[in-house]
Amino acid sequence: MRLPMMVAGAFALTSFLLIAACGESDTSDGRGGAESASQPIERPDTPPEFASRTNPFSGDAEAIEKGRELYAASCAQCHGDSGRGDGINAASLDPPVTDFTDDDFKDVSSQYIFWRITEGSMMEPFRSMRSGMTPFGSLYDEEDRWRMVSYIESLRGD
Repeated sequence: MRLPMMVAGAFALTSFLLIAACGESDTSDGRGGAESASQPIERPDTPPEFASRTNPFSGDAEAIEKGRELYAASCAQCHGDSGRGDGINAASLDPPVTDFTDDDFKDVSSQYIFWRITEGSMMEPFRSMRSGMTPFGSLYDEEDRWRMVSYIESLRGD
């Protein structure tokens, strides 16, 4: 009797952690799945400490492939395999998960994407919006985060 309860508890905890780790989801940040197509998205300015950076892997096929692997491991659960914001955990997240293929996302800078991957929802205005985006700054080194940016940009045709 004790073992099934432990297994159920472990499953519940794992499910919660996966959902909590996925959610980049705020409509004012430009990712709003179905909502983003019907209303313009207003994004905050990229902080100066991120705005001045340059993606060292822009257009690099090997970096994009490595970014795809990192994305599959950490982002696809929420953003979906093809970046449409339709991952397995997306339906349970509010605000909605970003659709990287949406026309509104095409003008988002590499620096903005890098900032969001790095800090997730740990800063305003995202914290107040209760965005569930995981901050990956301590999980991946800077180069891998830029590789993720390169892959995400490839989803939108950059």
